[in-house]
Amino acid sequence: MYYTLEEKEVFMREALREAEIALEHDEIPIGCVIVKDGEIIGRGHNAREELQRAVMHAEIMAIEDANLSEESWRLLDCTLFVTIEPCVMCSGAIGLARIPNVVYGAKNQKFGAAGSLYEILTDERLNHRVEVEIGILEDE
Repeated sequence: MYYTLEEKEVFMREALREAEIALEHDEIPIGCVIVKDGEIIGRGHNAREELQRAVMHAEIMAIEDANLSEESWRLLDCTLFVTIEPCVMCSGAIGLARIPNVVYGAKNQKFGAAGSLYEILTDERLNHRVEVEIGILEDE
């Protein structure tokens, strides 16, 4: 689904709210929402320290939430909004969930896998490729 810049900013602000929740719990402040047909169907924020589980990144939490909401592992026709570029693990999970669109705010020069260090989401060798948009509310 196509979203206007204004709509993308609204959804990214929701991801930023999730990042604030992470910060309140002494986590790295990363937040994520998954949107389908203009509605948020999944939310997540980093919760590794809180849950003492290494894989509890914002994207993983949001994918799990959306899977439950949709009662399906396939998140077709969805857009994932995340405050920072997904890592290798999260990029893999995005592909496995068949999410077709990712919008992220800031690049992750240390661990990014959607354009900075690696390009997992757009790698033509993989069977699922994702359309990626960078820089929405990057400075926030």
